[in-house]
Amino acid sequence: MIEEQKSEINIKLDVFEGPFDLLLTLLERNKLEITDIRISLIADQYLDILKENFDMETASEFLVTASWLLHLKSKKLLPKPEKEEEEITEEELIRRLTQYKKYRDVTPEITERYQYWSRSYYKMPEPLEFPKKYAPPEINATEFAACYTEVHMRYILRKNDNREKMERILKIEKVSLRDKMKQVVANVIRRTKAKFSEIFSIQKNSRAEIVTGFLALLELQRRKRVRAEQKENFGEIEILPGEEIENGNFDFAGENDLNEDFGNGTVFE
Repeated sequence: MIEEQKSEINIKLDVFEGPFDLLLTLLERNKLEITDIRISLIADQYLDILKENFDMETASEFLVTASWLLHLKSKKLLPKPEKEEEEITEEELIRRLTQYKKYRDVTPEITERYQYWSRSYYKMPEPLEFPKKYAPPEINATEFAACYTEVHMRYILRKNDNREKMERILKIEKVSLRDKMKQVVANVIRRTKAKFSEIFSIQKNSRAEIVTGFLALLELQRRKRVRAEQKENFGEIEILPGEEIENGNFDFAGENDLNEDFGNGTVFE
């Protein structure tokens, strides 16, 4: 009953506020601890204050607490019956007053927070918009078959293209160093001055043939069959007859000379 009253009553006087604040004020005035509460003294002073600050609207609410305190006081003075009814005891009052004091102590902080945050405004959540699901176009059986055929043909063409590339990668090209040396010597004898890019053209020869041709040129120059000249870096390589060819000691008509020099030849893969 007392807990219900404290939530409804909000009486403000000079020395107290509400019935429970009144009790706490009287306790502080008499310098009493809550655990040492004197019900008789508080009841007398409680009634005196009601007489001094009487108000019809609040008197009924105060009188509820006053009557309850008087009831506790009378129980102190009158002999106890053999069988007591289960009522609110003095210990219960002390417990409730202690609990109420805790609430009253934190009320200013709660009020301050409420006043501070009551000036804050928040943006209301906006409705979420989800993208619409993809709706496939409506097609008939004929159009579907045409689409399938086109996709299938793309797959076949891509597969064949990959197969050709793979075959080209796996294909092993064998190039003979001896054959390339013969090719260089034949061009030098026929032209007197030949260009390396003309003998081994990028457009007509593979990478393996060009590399092997360059090695053949180096070997022929080492053996003084030909001479190579390059006027600038990365410039054209000109091939001229070497000492043996100029002196006529090198007979290209027969292959015995080349076979003796180069044996069966070296094959590059």
